[in-house]
Amino acid sequence: MGKTAAISSPPVLCVLLVLTNDLHQFVFSFPSGGICIGESGTYTYAVGYYFIIAWVVVCALTAFAITLYKCRLAQRKKYLPVLVLPCSIVYAVIYASGAEWMQIIGGDITAAQCLMFVGMLECCIQVGLIPTNTGYAALFEAGTFGAQITDNDYQIRYTSANSPEISKGIMQKAETAAVSLDKNTLLKSHPIDGGHVFWQEDITEITALLERLEENNETIAESNYLEQENYRVKLKIKTLREKNRLYDLLQDKTAEQVDLLERLFSQYNAGSDYEKRRSLLAKIAVIGAYIKRCGNLIFIGEQSKTTDTAELSLCMEESFANLELMDIDCAMDIPGGSRILVEDAIRVYDFFEKVIETAIDDLQSVLMKARSAADSVIFRLEVESSCPLADFTESCENCLFEDGVWCFTLRIGKAGEQL
Repeated sequence: MGKTAAISSPPVLCVLLVLTNDLHQFVFSFPSGGICIGESGTYTYAVGYYFIIAWVVVCALTAFAITLYKCRLAQRKKYLPVLVLPCSIVYAVIYASGAEWMQIIGGDITAAQCLMFVGMLECCIQVGLIPTNTGYAALFEAGTFGAQITDNDYQIRYTSANSPEISKGIMQKAETAAVSLDKNTLLKSHPIDGGHVFWQEDITEITALLERLEENNETIAESNYLEQENYRVKLKIKTLREKNRLYDLLQDKTAEQVDLLERLFSQYNAGSDYEKRRSLLAKIAVIGAYIKRCGNLIFIGEQSKTTDTAELSLCMEESFANLELMDIDCAMDIPGGSRILVEDAIRVYDFFEKVIETAIDDLQSVLMKARSAADSVIFRLEVESSCPLADFTESCENCLFEDGVWCFTLRIGKAGEQL
């Protein structure tokens, strides 16, 4: 920042000396404070004028020295600008001294100095101190960018040192899209006046990045595959655990019926009387229907807490179908459309099954009816049997025995309310 201020301060001061009214007389001094530009002898040069001239000379010499120092060409005619620059300085000094002959010969100092400045620049160009638009062919050939310039017939006119030989067919393909020369190099092109330019683009980093991405994709794919396999195994294990849990739940619920089935099968295998064996098979069918339908209700309860009375009607219907194999009269009237708790449906079905199992050896007829009340469903089970069934009184709302028929009443609350 300090160096910039030091360089820019002198030219700013020079501009202020020349362009401001208050400081202008430090450059041009006028007699008695008057100003009469254009008349000879009406002004003289003050100290500011010589300061400006000195700054211009210093800038010119510095620019020439820097140009000479930076130039990489060694030519013998570097003295040409040296001749022009002193001539400009001498002219300015003589002109400022007031010599009339120089003012007549040189004319206006501004025009003369501009001409000399242009001449010095031209001399610098001629001797190579200032580069010009020449030597492009050699510069292009020395380049390491792998490029070629061809005419419209794809004949090579200029080529860089490291450019490979490219067939005409590949050049024509590169006109429409980039062509891959190898794994890490692309050939691109662009039309120019009178031909085409082709250049190589190194895509090593892009290729390496793509390879890393591909490796990452493979790693992620393997990881995803392992995750999916782990998920499948976990799902399978959870499914088996759930099946085992439901199986254990059903086994605990129907343990008494399973034991009864084993005893009935033992009696069936040991017996020889046809009618007795037929009766045993009918009992086995009734108990098997209960185990099946009770399992269905348990599975329904795992998905929803409530069910329709129509589901309970299906359970009763299958049990009745097996009871009829024993020549037992069965009837049922359970309308659907009422929602009850699944556990209440299981409770009604369990009550029915226990009553049937107790009275099955002396069972004549069975009637199951249901009636929907405002906030409950009332079930009425009528069993014609001489077996004592008074022990079931505590499990129902009402129990009545009349003319050989046992009547049991159960009340189940709707929408989960048990009354």
